Amino acid sequence: MPRHARAAAWLALTLAACAACAACAASPSTTAPTAPAASPPLSATQLASAPPHTAPPAKAAPKLGLVNEGDPSPTAAPAAAPTVAPTNAPANAPGPLERAFERVALPPDAPQIVAIDGRHERDVWLLGTGGQEATIFRWDGAKIVKDKGPQCKPSGRYWGLVLVPDAAIALATSLEIEGEVRIEARRPSRGGGWSCEKRYNEQLLMVGPALLRLESRTTLTLSGHRLPLPSLGAIGGMQAEIAARSPADLWLYFPSQGDALHGNGVGWESRPTGLAAVKSLRTDDSGAAWLVGGNDQHGEGDVVLRWDTATHAWKRLPTPADLRAARIRVASERDVWLIGKEHVHHWDGASLRRGKTPIQHVDGAWISAAGELWIVGGDASRATPGRSTTGAAFRVPAMRKP
Repeated sequence: MPRHARAAAWLALTLAACAACAACAASPSTTAPTAPAASPPLSATQLASAPPHTAPPAKAAPKLGLVNEGDPSPTAAPAAAPTVAPTNAPANAPGPLERAFERVALPPDAPQIVAIDGRHERDVWLLGTGGQEATIFRWDGAKIVKDKGPQCKPSGRYWGLVLVPDAAIALATSLEIEGEVRIEARRPSRGGGWSCEKRYNEQLLMVGPALLRLESRTTLTLSGHRLPLPSLGAIGGMQAEIAARSPADLWLYFPSQGDALHGNGVGWESRPTGLAAVKSLRTDDSGAAWLVGGNDQHGEGDVVLRWDTATHAWKRLPTPADLRAARIRVASERDVWLIGKEHVHHWDGASLRRGKTPIQHVDGAWISAAGELWIVGGDASRATPGRSTTGAAFRVPAMRKP
């Protein structure tokens, strides 16, 4: 091809390429999305059959929090059936409630502690017994001091201890030919030995500065002045117990039955609980009564009731289904302890905490007005030669609340 023809052809190709580039610049390389076709409107029939929009149900405010061992934060649980929240803590890790307890150092040969009473946090007495021998241990706020216990004749099984302003009183039972004999041993606070006398005490209880005494299920006296008492024989039951805040605020109940009565110093009124047994009952600083009971007359209680002074009715505290307790101790409506064989529970007015009972065999418990709790009993794991169990005592200082 001649040179001028080749140049003309090259020029034509160049112009064609430029035209193509211009066309590309005018048209984008990606295609814009096409708008979706509009959905056809719902018919009247479809509107009528469409499910309504339902908002997720709001969670009810927790009424009770239950804390498991090793979990320091309360977990809300349904009031109907509270459950223990799962935790990643080791199974044997002590929880906050267990860490609140501190062991009271007793002598290695201390016998089982069967009773406790105190005037305040720096004057707490423990009664230990091994067979028919009794030993006294006194706590002065810092240490335990061992003291000689009563040695009454005939000797008996000691089971009770009460501190009055001017004396300490130990209670025992002895089996004689004539039958069961109750013994009262008394030691003056100013010092001296123990004196002994036969006296059929069912229960002794300090009510303020006065001593309330229930004798033979027939006589109730307050510092020697006789108070009316309902016929316990008509009510039945092998054992009656009294809780009191004042002479005009008395509660009578039966651990083997569900009966509870309230007395004002003049008469008594029945306060049915609907339970088969009331295991333990105490009053708080507001005058309300708290009890633990259930429908098992022989086992521990699984129901907690509080007497509402405003409505004059029992109110049930929501508790876990596996709660078991035989004792209740109350300092205030926000400081309540439930003590069982395996677990202790503490109610602070808003939540319930649970921990393991620090003693294998619980025989007594005491709480001060300030809220210091003591639990006493025996520990077979620390037994010494010749003794199947050793005395044990634990306390939760009032300033160390769980």
